Amino acid sequence: MFLSLHKRTGRLLLLLAVLVISSTVRAQVPKPPPSRVDNYREVIHSVEIIDPYRWLEEQDSPETRAWIDAQNKYTHSLLDELPSRPLIQKRLSELLRVDTVSTPFEQGGRYFFIKNPRRMTSRSCIFGEA
Repeated sequence: MFLSLHKRTGRLLLLLAVLVISSTVRAQVPKPPPSRVDNYREVIHSVEIIDPYRWLEEQDSPETRAWIDAQNKYTHSLLDELPSRPLIQKRLSELLRVDTVSTPFEQGGRYFFIKNPRRMTSRSCIFGEA
């Protein structure tokens, strides 16, 4: 019985330590920059669409550019200091290096597509007779 009580106490202390550490970490994370929320509504084919972030679709507007810059700055402030970031970055780069092939298109009686092998930096243009 003593051993069982000892194990439960140890687990409880471990759980308490995890909760304290996680709340401390959460308390240190700054809040993200504010985002404007609009009350934009439109009806398309009798369905009401609510899009509070429609204003972000204007990619070249000064307000959107400022929002993107603020979000990037915030993201980098959180991720750049992670000790495992180089490993994660390396692995994601490996996973994103994939073979790609474009949709075939017809030009002058021939079909073309672009092939980009993952291990090469140059693209190949391949064609065949229609």
